Amino acid sequence: MKRLWILSLAFFLATGTAGAQDADDKIFGYGTRGCFSWVEYENMQAAEFFFASQWLQGFVTGAAIWNEDIRPALGARRGSDLEGWITDYCSSHPEQSIADAADQLVRELINLGD
Repeated sequence: MKRLWILSLAFFLATGTAGAQDADDKIFGYGTRGCFSWVEYENMQAAEFFFASQWLQGFVTGAAIWNEDIRPALGARRGSDLEGWITDYCSSHPEQSIADAADQLVRELINLGD
């Protein structure tokens, strides 16, 4: 069952490797929401922020499964570190989607892992 899940995830990620901005039709859940939503959730809506954060952690985990170069950069980072990065990014880019922000985070993690 675990192998099937990993293969399914790999297929999903492989079909959407053009980047989050070009793959909006392949993004599901909280990733489709605007960055301005992330900032609002963090400031006022604990339940929504929790779900958006879980989406982010799943996105990064999926990327780390697909691309091992991310793993060294993740190191001892925690979910709150990733959330902080997304908050900073989304505060500066409110017009982009949460998926765009997550894509930029993953790209930075890949560069740090090189």
